[in-house]
Amino acid sequence: MTEITKAEVQKIAKLARIKFADNELDFFSKEVERIITWVEKLDEVTTENISPLFAGSQQLNMFNDEIEFNDLSDEVLSNSPKRQFDFFAVPKMVDG
Repeated sequence: MTEITKAEVQKIAKLARIKFADNELDFFSKEVERIITWVEKLDEVTTENISPLFAGSQQLNMFNDEIEFNDLSDEVLSNSPKRQFDFFAVPKMVDG
């Protein structure tokens, strides 16, 4: 069983931009731990001699691509609180 610490939950919450009260950290660390334990049980499933499933139509509809250039960057970027050149400017998320 994988043990999830409060510090790990705080780190995940920070990356997801979620704020937890201190009294919620115990609950969520146990919940994340429970979810990971459940997912780890998938390793116990034997999948030998089981053919992959294919859902959906065997016939694929093909369409001709039509190139159309619409420069909507100014309109799209007008909704951004911050922009740099022709891109959205966002805070750095990864250390390094």
